[in-house]
Amino acid sequence: MKLASLRLPIISLIIAVNLFSCKKNNEYPENIIIGKWKLVEARGSWGEEDRDYSQYNIVFEFKLNGVLSVTGLPDNYWAIVDKNGKHSYSLYEEDAGYGLEKKIQIGNSYWWYGLGSWNHSINTSIGLHITLAPIDGGHYEFVKL
Repeated sequence: MKLASLRLPIISLIIAVNLFSCKKNNEYPENIIIGKWKLVEARGSWGEEDRDYSQYNIVFEFKLNGVLSVTGLPDNYWAIVDKNGKHSYSLYEEDAGYGLEKKIQIGNSYWWYGLGSWNHSINTSIGLHITLAPIDGGHYEFVKL
């Protein structure tokens, strides 16, 4: 009889421990970057001009297997990569002393990335930005397709 009366509190305790011990990662689910993203603008720094890419159909497709496919990049344009085609990428976190930073390696280049838009004039429910330096580096704005 005592065992039966303890069953409910024990089950409740197990559920509570599991719920509170789960790591929440709502801000950056691991596969949030997977899919097709349209490049819409680049914000320059260090004397570079801002560029409006919205008239082009430049698409970055991040695949689960670590391949980034880029299409629509005009000749003589450079936007994170220098040519259309397949490129390798990997996501990782780096401890900056004040928290983890989200980073992405594309080919041999290292970038910061984040969700949302740094440009509030872009009207999108979800955006992606990739930058060389979060404070004063140029950055690229994407919208999810």
